Amino acid sequence: MNTKHWEKMYALPLEKIPNTAIVMAAGKGTRMLPLTETIPKALVNWKGKPLIVHVLNELNKTSVQKAIIVIGYKGKQIQKYLGKKFGKIKLEYVTQTQQLGTAHAVQTGLKKIHNENFLVLSADVIASAKDLNKFLNSTGDCCMALRKTKKPERYGIIELKGKNIVKLIEKPKNYPKKTAWMNAGIYSFNANTIPFILNVQKNKQRNEFELTDVVQNLIHGKKKVIGIKFEKKVYDIGNLEDLKQK
Repeated sequence: MNTKHWEKMYALPLEKIPNTAIVMAAGKGTRMLPLTETIPKALVNWKGKPLIVHVLNELNKTSVQKAIIVIGYKGKQIQKYLGKKFGKIKLEYVTQTQQLGTAHAVQTGLKKIHNENFLVLSADVIASAKDLNKFLNSTGDCCMALRKTKKPERYGIIELKGKNIVKLIEKPKNYPKKTAWMNAGIYSFNANTIPFILNVQKNKQRNEFELTDVVQNLIHGKKKVIGIKFEKKVYDIGNLEDLKQK
């Protein structure tokens, strides 16, 4: 990824509330087969609406004014369905030609970001506007949404010191606590973190470019990384079984 565009970049104030969001919607949704044989995962119906519509409905109740939709698999269907505007939110599209991980999706979306703080969401992770607003008003070089889990061995676990994230642990075995805070898959980034996103190395285990590795690098780089505990339920619709959630 070419970083020359950012070489003379100056960081925006930490208190600058993001009004732009990158929504990752490029995945094939293989765990949603056979539903995703003919439509992209973002358009799979849940509670009477496509998943991405639920995400945008909540986002529309926040300060966000623009959403960059990163499309890929059957992406033209998403573009045709949503059009150029959703409520007050202006929609723009950029194509991720290869699905090489979450950080790569954000790198693709950054083509339309111009030295600004921004939010990152997935088209299949639905959080309430109340929690999103609390998230948007938090300060830090990077903020990560957190939700509780009673199965820490299945997820990436976050260790906190106050509000600061100090460590990410991937699927820990024999975790000493029965409940833990896990990554909810929603982030905000200050403009000064963009070089970290552009320069992240491919994860050798997953063979993808991952946002969790970006967060680890920010921690090692002494950046302020904050965990925001979401109060309301976060719906992570990753497979057919998850569609049964109410």
